[in-house]
Amino acid sequence: MKWERENIPQLAQVLEAETGVKVEVHAPLAPLTSWKIGGAADILARPQSVAAAGGVFEFLHLQRWPWVVLGRGTNVLVPDAGIRGVVVQLNHLANVAPTDAGVYTVGAGAFLPELVRICSCSGYSGIEDLAAIPASVGGATVMNAGAGAQSIADVLTQICVIQDGRMRHLNPSQLNFGYRCSGISYAMVVLEVSLKLHYVSTQQCLARRTAALEHRKHAQQVGMPNAGSVFRNPPGASAWKLIDACGLRGCSIGGAQVSLHHTNFIVNTGAASAADVMALITHVQREVYQHCGVTLEPEIRILPEEIKI
Repeated sequence: MKWERENIPQLAQVLEAETGVKVEVHAPLAPLTSWKIGGAADILARPQSVAAAGGVFEFLHLQRWPWVVLGRGTNVLVPDAGIRGVVVQLNHLANVAPTDAGVYTVGAGAFLPELVRICSCSGYSGIEDLAAIPASVGGATVMNAGAGAQSIADVLTQICVIQDGRMRHLNPSQLNFGYRCSGISYAMVVLEVSLKLHYVSTQQCLARRTAALEHRKHAQQVGMPNAGSVFRNPPGASAWKLIDACGLRGCSIGGAQVSLHHTNFIVNTGAASAADVMALITHVQREVYQHCGVTLEPEIRILPEEIKI
């Protein structure tokens, strides 16, 4: 069935009937993001398992319908006009299953802090520093989330993705993991990962996890809706220091403001729009480049209104 916006209710019925996945039409996305910003999706689908998710993406590929993935919404900006297409939310793919000593199979929708808690309580080390990153495991894999001396790519042994409607199992060596990035393209969707941790002790793991949570609490507790660090740290520098050096602490456009507490955070002071956030991002980039000669690259993912098929 051809994608036509005039037939959204009918398209939603077809998607449900063909995949068995419950969907919602004209679904508000702002409540699903940590910035609390953005319009509605034409269709929102929430598969409950890896197999169901695979079926959804296979159907969307065969039908050539526009789609985009949303995890826990902690690192994305949704446009004010919403998204024209199918938004697939993977939060229900949240299984955390130990399969061997220190080996875990984890769904893409699992909450990273909860995964850290589970592993730490069993005495397995390798991701405790990530305890305060409020991301899904899938999103953390795509951006190679890291903190302190650890990053998720360091412990990955296999990544299950779907690409062009087909499921693939990849080794980390097949992907170009780097600082806050990977070789996982927007055409690939992480459904599940396997990771290998090493045993130390529950006491050591929990102590390191607590230290990570305390650091986040003191350094990054900004008190208003935000998406975490907006910009990647450029080589040899800290984004927040560059922004602060340009006198941008507290700078605001509309309802969006450079946090007074942490200058690499942009907060929603109450009524910010996506346009406000984008204008402030552009302003910060321009000021830092003019005063410091450094181009700041966004760490957040800016979702498009119109999705290219």
